[in-house]
Amino acid sequence: MQDEGYEHAHSSLIKTPRQLVVVIVLAFAVPVIGIILLTQFVTRSHRPDPAALASEAVAARIQPVARVEVGDASAESSVAKAAAPAPAGAAAAPAPAPPAVAAAPAAAAAGGDSEALLQKYGCLACHATDKKIVGPPYREVAAKYAGDKDAPSKLAQKVKAGGAGNWGQVPMPPNPQVPDNDLQAMIKFVLAQK
Repeated sequence: MQDEGYEHAHSSLIKTPRQLVVVIVLAFAVPVIGIILLTQFVTRSHRPDPAALASEAVAARIQPVARVEVGDASAESSVAKAAAPAPAGAAAAPAPAPPAVAAAPAAAAAGGDSEALLQKYGCLACHATDKKIVGPPYREVAAKYAGDKDAPSKLAQKVKAGGAGNWGQVPMPPNPQVPDNDLQAMIKFVLAQK
């Protein structure tokens, strides 16, 4: 007994021997061509634009998230000398800033931009305003010290001497090189966070 439409239920798209040969050739040719194109893509030499690798171009690309200082060995020794603690009676000389980021420290030196000071002294490597990085966010510090009239002096002591245990096990390194006027501006900014 045969069902109606039995012929159509088991029919194939390949009706002639010529169509079968074409399908078999394509079944081998398409993957081979794909593999050849893939190997050409992987093995071709990717030559970056030399201008994109220049130190100024790299500094401009990462400027929103980091600061780059590019220099030679003689510049490193002058930076190391500038970063060394000054004698008790001498004023600390600021480290030379690279050309790409000279504007931020210059604005900070003028006493205006507290965030530039935080960047200059490396505070933003461990702290942020609203999220924990390594140390507590500035909003939590401001909340902890809200209403404490001695908060600026306590925080100044913590920044200068460093410490551990108040915000977890990771210690805060001491920062005795930060001038008092810059330190007070940064602390005022931190305590103003809401």
